[in-house]
Formats: sequence, C-alpha cells, structure tokens
Amino acid sequence: MPPRRQNHRPAAPPLGAAAGSEFEQLYREEYTRLVRRVIVSGITPEAADEVVSSAFSAMWLRWKKLGPPDEPVPYLRASVSNGIRDYWKRELAERERILADPVDEMSLADSRAAFARSVELAQDFQDLLDKLPPRQREILILQAAGFPRRDIAQRLALSEKTVAKHLERARATIRLLWSWLLDA
Repeated sequence: MPPRRQNHRPAAPPLGAAAGSEFEQLYREEYTRLVRRVIVSGITPEAADEVVSSAFSAMWLRWKKLGPPDEPVPYLRASVSNGIRDYWKRELAERERILADPVDEMSLADSRAAFARSVELAQDFQDLLDKLPPRQREILILQAAGFPRRDIAQRLALSEKTVAKHLERARATIRLLWSWLLDA
C-alpha cells in the first residue's frame, strides 16, 4: 500500500518585519468585521471562522504581490465572498445528495422549490440587514452570534439599556421591512 499523502499548506513566504506587522494590523482591523459579515449570511460561527481564516491564509501566501495597485482589503473581501459562495455550494450539494435518496418525484420537487425559496429569503434578509444603521446591525449580529447583552454593552462601551434600545429598534425595523417583503 503506498504511503498516505498528507494535505499540507505551503509555508508562508519570507517577509520582512514591516510586512508582518502590516499583516497583523490588517488582521486586527478586518477579522471580526469579516466574521460578522459571514455569520449574517447564515453560516454558523464556526464555519464563518473557517471561511475568514482561509481567506487570510490565502492572502498571506500572496502578501508580496498585493501591493498598492491590488490593495489587500479588496482581495480579502473577495476571498471571503468566494468562501461564502463555496460554503453554500457545498451545502447545496450535500442537500442534493440527501434528496437524491429514492423518494417520489413530487416530494423531491417540492423540497427543491422550498430550498430555493429559503435561499432567496436568506438573500432578501441579508439585503434587509444591510438597510439597518451600522450600530443596530452590529449589535444584532453580536446577539445572533450568541453574545449576551451585558457582553455586547461592554465590548461596544455602551450601557445595557442602550444595547436593548438598539435591539428593539432593529427588530421593529426588520419586522416592518420583512412584512413588506413577504407581502410583495
């Protein structure tokens, strides 16, 4: 039996200390924002972390090439968007595989239609979230990620009442816009 080949990422290219610190600064500035963006797209926090980490790993390998004409932030955002797309492709393929089990054609068609509608609704909901003010969206995302109000308040240097008010307003806006969307 031939030896098993191990998956192995190539080592990062040697960079000077300045490039390493620039990368670390970019990581500190963009990581949390990107993870939140991925979570809002309907991906679990664990998978969101994997998507963003993969984007940073890919960017690190190309760091020397990502100079001023090809700024690293647009590359990173595109890489994360591609990661989200690939995640949903894998999810769809897995659901298709599950649906491929022998069942009657009518229920299979209904399931596919329901799944397509749920993907469409998820995109509509993403668009709806984009319409919220940034602070309300940020607080809503943190709560959706499982953070209690007290932790959100501490993280954002706000009072718990302010966090509660932002959540209340965000939910009211979402209810209103969502009802319009479903009635259309």
